Amino acid sequence: MQLASVHFTMEKGSLKRAIISTYQTVLVVALVAISWAQNTNEDDTLLRYRLAEENEPQQVLGNIPMDAGLDTKYGSAVLQDLRFSFLSTTSSKFMDYFTIGEQNGLLQAAVSIDRDELCPHQSTCDIPLDISVQPGQYFQIIKVIVSIEDLNDMSPTFPENPVERVLSEASVPGASLTIPAAEDPDSPQYNIKRYQQITGQDTFELKVTNNSDGTVDIQLVLKQVLDRETKDFYQVEVVATDGEKSGTATVEITIRDVNDNNPRYDKYI
Repeated sequence: MQLASVHFTMEKGSLKRAIISTYQTVLVVALVAISWAQNTNEDDTLLRYRLAEENEPQQVLGNIPMDAGLDTKYGSAVLQDLRFSFLSTTSSKFMDYFTIGEQNGLLQAAVSIDRDELCPHQSTCDIPLDISVQPGQYFQIIKVIVSIEDLNDMSPTFPENPVERVLSEASVPGASLTIPAAEDPDSPQYNIKRYQQITGQDTFELKVTNNSDGTVDIQLVLKQVLDRETKDFYQVEVVATDGEKSGTATVEITIRDVNDNNPRYDKYI
């Protein structure tokens, strides 16, 4: 009985040592993983560049090795061995717009960029790029944000022009005709600022309503009684301006006849 008891005690001791050893191994692996993650985050660099839209192709945005401080981090021999490329997994959507020199690390615009096409109506247009530094012993991810700056290069345009409308001769003052709002794909700072009526003020009045959702309602409100027998067609010009550029719509209004006249006889029999 005593021998069995000793053997059992030894088994318990071995089990305890095995558990402690396993715990220590897991702890070491975890600490190594945490240390690796911290080092990786420390090596990540964020660079920001600005580029005005409609740029010249091949325009240089920056020198990645110098801007990221690699020229001070490494000697000239290491710098000559470094290779740069886009990480396709994160930069594929925008790789057609930019190039990175494999050996010199020059970041360039590959094409002339139209901000209004890339980021229509947006107040900011930030393009994220991830640049990989190789070979493996010097591996690093350099994150780049290219901010595309807007130019007021687009004029307001109306989706219909001319705008054709029909109004009954029996319409009373206060009746209105809705016309489509103008559009401008530029960023909000160059959005449409105001509308103006430049013809037809005697018969119609321009009414502009700015809605809470950002949309705009444009109406021409009738100011006086119509008489088709006197005038059956009106043209009203409306101008939209963004402060620098403008667009004009011609509203063509046809007056529809109503039977408001009694028959006339030139000769009685």
